[in-house]
Amino acid sequence: MNESEEAEINKLVKDVAVKLAEHFDTVQILVTKHKGGEEVTQSFEHGLGNFYARLGHVREWLCLQDQFQRNHAIKRDAE
Repeated sequence: MNESEEAEINKLVKDVAVKLAEHFDTVQILVTKHKGGEEVTQSFEHGLGNFYARLGHVREWLCLQDQFQRNHAIKRDAE
C-alpha cells in the first residue's frame, strides 16, 4: 500500500466519522486492512467527541467481549 492509498483510506475513515458525528455524541472508528502480499495488517482510526466517553465505550465493549469468550469456553468445556 502506497502513501496515496493510505491517505485515501484515512480520508474515507475521517469523512465517515464526520458524517456519523452529525447524528451521535461520540464516534470512534477502528478499521484494519491487510497490506497485499505482505504479512502486515495496517490499522486506521478516527474519533470525534468526548475522548473519555469514547475510551469508556471501547473498554466496555472489550470487557463484554472478554466475558462472552469466557462464557463460551465454559459452555464448550461442559459439553
